[in-house]
Amino acid sequence: MQCLVCGEEIERDKSWDHIQAVHLKPIGLTQEQVFEHARKTAHPIALKTASVTCINLKKKIIYFSLDNAELLIAFAYQHGNIPWMEVVEWQILHEVGHIKCKDQFEPPRACSAHVLASAEDYYINRHLIPEKYWRVCIANARCSTVIRNVSPMPYDLRNGYYYSTLATFLAYDAVTLADFGFLQPTEVRFVEIISDLFRKIEEVKEIPVVANEIDGAFEQLFPPKGTSWDSWQI
Repeated sequence: MQCLVCGEEIERDKSWDHIQAVHLKPIGLTQEQVFEHARKTAHPIALKTASVTCINLKKKIIYFSLDNAELLIAFAYQHGNIPWMEVVEWQILHEVGHIKCKDQFEPPRACSAHVLASAEDYYINRHLIPEKYWRVCIANARCSTVIRNVSPMPYDLRNGYYYSTLATFLAYDAVTLADFGFLQPTEVRFVEIISDLFRKIEEVKEIPVVANEIDGAFEQLFPPKGTSWDSWQI
């Protein structure tokens, strides 16, 4: 398989060893340093380690994945010489952004959770987080797209959140349609349509309005259960 950071051909079971030795060791960084900087950035919000980075809005706890942070740190340094602290700060500020969004609008009752979350993601990264972190957002989108190209997700696991996330990447102009080599042509067209809707969001109050539009597009354009993308037309 290819290294997710540099594209070098490596043995699948040695991919993380390669990333640690070739991409992280030269930075001279420990997980303890990463966590401590994340904790300081998140303060006064509590921070706990987890397998994925996300936020519990009710408890106001940020769950932080050290492995995911290290991968993004390595990718961002390799492709943009971005300092590791900047990467960690962006990850935390993104999660904090969800708290700020929730305080400024009433979530639509009928809207799918994955669509609303992606609409918030787009607004937070495009309009809420300081511009100095924009290059980290771009690196994150490109890293996530590389992962999908190297190890495509099975079709039965490609849900609404999968496609709406890709649509935000396209809406940021972080990637192009040519980067979606792991998608069928009809999937690409669907993601393109959804990305155009995300671009309508310029103010926080527009999040629920656009999210409802996107939810409607999913209902109209997403193939029914049991129908494959290669036999579906948009």
